[in-house]
Amino acid sequence: MPPTPKPRGAELAERLTLVSAADPVDEVALRRIVAETNKLMGADPAMGHALLGRVAALRWDIDEMKRRHRLAVPLGDPGLSRIDFANSLALVGLIDEAYDVALGAFECAPDDLLVLRLLIDVALLSGRLRDAQRYVSRWRKLSPKEDAPHAEHIESLRVALDQGLFSESGVRGILRVAAATLASSHVRGHRISISESYHEASSFLMTVYVIASSSRAADLNCELASRWAESPVLMADPGLRFKPMFIGMFGNGDHT
Repeated sequence: MPPTPKPRGAELAERLTLVSAADPVDEVALRRIVAETNKLMGADPAMGHALLGRVAALRWDIDEMKRRHRLAVPLGDPGLSRIDFANSLALVGLIDEAYDVALGAFECAPDDLLVLRLLIDVALLSGRLRDAQRYVSRWRKLSPKEDAPHAEHIESLRVALDQGLFSESGVRGILRVAAATLASSHVRGHRISISESYHEASSFLMTVYVIASSSRAADLNCELASRWAESPVLMADPGLRFKPMFIGMFGNGDHT
């Protein structure tokens, strides 16, 4: 038997994901997706508005992005529609808003591992380290045989907080600066990783892989350092023990 064709909305979502991995985004491809999405509206308005919200995020049209996702949320799956919204908010650097929307998804679907994965990522990106620890604990209760995202390093961060090596408010401050640096440059994040420093005890590096060239990522790191240095509060706390850093990637997802 031939394979069952994918729903039109799922196919368009996959195409949009591929387009979003390129730098710069192919505007012609986006226009084609928009035209086909508009035809989908009658059959699946929730998916249609969510897709157009993602397109608006890629175009950095924040008002249109929010409008479309707010139309999609009451029409679609309560958890999944909020995941789409949170991802779009995170893409344009609105990390605190992304966390609030992800929390709403969790309230709708507290046992959904997809929602928990998003919530852990956004909690980390927004510097809510203790919240991230709570969501890791919930993951372990729901799926004890599957490792929670970033679990080992989240625990190490919690211990560092308890020891007073840096404050959560300091981490949140520098991550806000990092998000603003990306947003002002219209650079999109791809994924994050956390590691403990080999060079300085009890220090942590958050690597943010961005869809940009290595030279552009280097420029972003210089800008981040300059913005950081402008704040005596951030320079003193987190005491330079928690550092975000950007690494550029090719559009196909390979490191440059």
